[in-house]
Amino acid sequence: MLKKNDWALFKQWTRHHEETKKQIKELSRPGALTAGINWCRANMAPETLPSLPLKAPDIKVLTLGIWSDNDVFLTEEQMQSSAEHVTGSWRYERVENASHWLQLDQPETINELLIDFFDNREAEGK
Repeated sequence: MLKKNDWALFKQWTRHHEETKKQIKELSRPGALTAGINWCRANMAPETLPSLPLKAPDIKVLTLGIWSDNDVFLTEEQMQSSAEHVTGSWRYERVENASHWLQLDQPETINELLIDFFDNREAEGK
């Protein structure tokens, strides 16, 4: 899957990483990709994962949820429904023209949102 279409998925995942070409070259060596995947498999034994349903405690602190419109790993509904687990103040922001790695795609926008969030936390309740 990672090699398909000239490593298209891998390139998408690592598009902000300056060594993507080097990583593809290394992973293209015979057995290298399999070795890397096997390393991940060996370190993710099912018995070490939490059993479902997992009930985490509610979040009681001020929380900022930021979602980007081109996120391929998280839906807007998932981010918005995070508010159901926050008993403190919840603020949601949607960022346009950004991927899952929104802080890399829109650093100025994200910094502005974070600064505003931290500057206004007193008014929000703590």
